[in-house]
Amino acid sequence: MKDKKNVVKWNFVFYLLEFLYTILVGIILVPLYLKYIPKDLYGFWLATGNILSILTLINPGFSDVIQQKVAYCYGLHDYKKIGLYTVSGICLTFVFSLIVLIIGVVVNLLIGSIFTMQANYLYELKIAFGLMLVGTFLTINYYSFSSILYAFLSSKSIGLIVLLGNSLGTLISIYLIIHGYGLIALGIASVVRGGVFLSCSVGYVIFKFRKKKIKIVFDLNNVKEIFSFSIYNFLGKTGQTLLTNMNSFLTAKFVSPIDAANLRFTQTVPEFGKVLVLRFLYSVAPIIPNLLAAKGLESIRIKLLNIVYFLISFIFLVCIGFYLLNEQFIYLWLGENNFSGKIINFFIIILLFFSSINKVCFQFLFALGDIKKSNKILFYQSLLYLPIAVFTTKFCGIIGLLLSGILVELLALFIFFFPKMVDILNISKIDIRKKLFVELTKISFVTVITLLIGSCVKFSNPSWLLFFVEIVFIVLTFFVLLFLCSKTFRNLLSICK
Repeated sequence: MKDKKNVVKWNFVFYLLEFLYTILVGIILVPLYLKYIPKDLYGFWLATGNILSILTLINPGFSDVIQQKVAYCYGLHDYKKIGLYTVSGICLTFVFSLIVLIIGVVVNLLIGSIFTMQANYLYELKIAFGLMLVGTFLTINYYSFSSILYAFLSSKSIGLIVLLGNSLGTLISIYLIIHGYGLIALGIASVVRGGVFLSCSVGYVIFKFRKKKIKIVFDLNNVKEIFSFSIYNFLGKTGQTLLTNMNSFLTAKFVSPIDAANLRFTQTVPEFGKVLVLRFLYSVAPIIPNLLAAKGLESIRIKLLNIVYFLISFIFLVCIGFYLLNEQFIYLWLGENNFSGKIINFFIIILLFFSSINKVCFQFLFALGDIKKSNKILFYQSLLYLPIAVFTTKFCGIIGLLLSGILVELLALFIFFFPKMVDILNISKIDIRKKLFVELTKISFVTVITLLIGSCVKFSNPSWLLFFVEIVFIVLTFFVLLFLCSKTFRNLLSICK
């Protein structure tokens, strides 16, 4: 069990590093791009990059299914099925990457007719886009191999591979941009990054297979099985993409473009908070099917309850922080007149809370093998959300839009996710239900006290330094109070040591 704790810790460390890397790249590299690349050319680059983003967003999610299936078989030491699922997943991912590559080549040929620009711009953009396309092709294939390594609980190795690829890609892009390569530098960096990801992960998978004496086996029926599960995963991902990307469009159409921009700014940071919650959850996800196969559901229920308890506590903390500090952050980041207001921010936080709870439930059910039903619910959410959101935004504005999101999340939670989690975690037992109620009451009490204390700590002249001081103060206040109030939290900390 100690090894699995180390897996979670290393997963979380590298997920956090990747999260910080994304933020730092946005802060440091974008100004560098704009210094050495003409702004209009960079705008064309962003537009073509969005096309690639859309193509990769329609990923059916083969890697997620591979990870769950291989991790479960790894817990059973069923190496024959590992060979089957691995080959099937790699083949399906390769076919998908080829489709993306072909579509990308067609788009590259049509760039001149899609955008009107100078001939030298077009030449540079086509080369850069072609290189980025190769990098995307390599990265998509890397995902299938990384999912196998996560399933093998090789978190440290895959984390080092990602760190190496990102570091080399970033350093090469900086060097080449400074030396006048322009957009081509970004394309070369993408190829280097994808090449490092894929070559290192392929090499390590081969090493693991030889060490475990796992045979490579191809079976068409197994390919169909992975594909059928991935279809549901695709529906769920598509639904969630629609759910998270419609707000700005509906606000711009029915309210105003300025309000749409302000809503986007106000939602940006809370969404990062949700990403932080999910980063921890993703770090735990590979070991859940492994434990399920090795020990059975009954013997790991307490461990699952502990993880759920920690995640719920973390979600409460994230919501407290963004309720108290979101306005101040936007002021420091963008200046005045970019915040949607306290009432809208309140509803954003409520939506953040319930959507995070649902995402936690979904990831647990997915990891435990309930792939089809869970993804269907995500897809049904989006189908229900769209007509309700259009109606409420048209007649009630932004608050109506957010309320429609909250309503859909509540329906999904109480109709499907909550009853399912009650069944899996055996919460229907009176003693467990009573303990859960007591712990939720304690977390709610700590939340209220932290909100009251945090609202009293306001600096007259806000700065980034004071902002970070407030963050540390709120986090410490929450966890100290929870430590004092909750024996479960104290026990959880002792287990994690």
